[in-house]
Amino acid sequence: MVCAGLRRTRGRVRVQPDDLIPDPGYLDDLILVPLGIALAVRMILAEHRQKARQIRGKPVNRVAAVVVVAVWLVLAALAVYLVAGVVR
Repeated sequence: MVCAGLRRTRGRVRVQPDDLIPDPGYLDDLILVPLGIALAVRMILAEHRQKARQIRGKPVNRVAAVVVVAVWLVLAALAVYLVAGVVR
């Protein structure tokens, strides 16, 4: 009984891949992502788009930027350390 269920599950995975367009690459991403962005922009109300155009300055939070850069640098240093340990 369990084996039959596993066989059916394996067959479904072969028929329904994770990608919407089964191809070796990013073709589905190149098609679906721009379409999704265009749809999202169209769903924004006109009054909100106009208000966003009126705002000239961008909010800047330098503390958050420093924290993000510091985290990336620490992660990069950790990756180099771990790779150096594996290579030896």
